[in-house]
Amino acid sequence: MPIIRISHEGERQRPLLGVQKLILTACCCAVDVEQYAQCSIHGEGFIEAETEYTVEIVLDGDEIHAYIRRPSHSNFPILEIIFFRDAKCTLETI
Repeated sequence: MPIIRISHEGERQRPLLGVQKLILTACCCAVDVEQYAQCSIHGEGFIEAETEYTVEIVLDGDEIHAYIRRPSHSNFPILEIIFFRDAKCTLETI
């Protein structure tokens, strides 16, 4: 499974949407991102504006898994975003 690691600074407006676009942009060379319009979001945190995050993206067959971590808590993701090819988009909070 290919893994992509990037840094991201939370955007002022719509920070969650900004990180979702970043994830799909980072994957565009490896997969047809237009097939991954649906997503599921899990986590205990949120994306703050002007805060730097580490984003780890794993391409896993029919899914793209992205783990968003704060550098101060690099072992535990604050959010996991999973993009699906053929699924209904849901928002879940753990």
